Amino acid sequence: IASFRPDANAARFRASAAGLTSLGLVCRKASDPSTPPVGLFRLQIEVKEMMTRRRGMLLEQPDSGSIINLVQGDALSVRLPANPTTGYTWSIAANAPSVLQPAGDPRFEPPPAGRPGAGGFQIFEFRVAGGGAAWLQLVYRRPLEKDAPPARSWSVFVASAAIR
Repeated sequence: IASFRPDANAARFRASAAGLTSLGLVCRKASDPSTPPVGLFRLQIEVKEMMTRRRGMLLEQPDSGSIINLVQGDALSVRLPANPTTGYTWSIAANAPSVLQPAGDPRFEPPPAGRPGAGGFQIFEFRVAGGGAAWLQLVYRRPLEKDAPPARSWSVFVASAAIR
């Protein structure tokens, strides 16, 4: 399930299919590779799914608490219920821009016509900038009440793979 590509600084492997395999490593003296190994190591590797770029993933309120797997270059949108007429808006409380780069300012999707004062949705868009892992946390509060606890919070754990 994996292919080896030698590199001057490190060994790199690339999954070629989902599945379970093991990888054996031998530690020898670089000055005399014919000597018996100093150490033997075996790693069990499981590739659960092949990651490919997605055009976009939409997350909503029920997705809070999820673990999301993405690939560099993927688009991620978060759509949460909001009613700015109450003074409350969603804002980013935690994020790692090296993993998830905001793609512009959040936008508001109004309620259907004919419902004055009704709530709509606030939408955040991100682009996966690189490999890594981070929590994305959004909080719903009045912007002027920074010391008050948020009325609501929403979060997901994002793990992303870098593509080289």
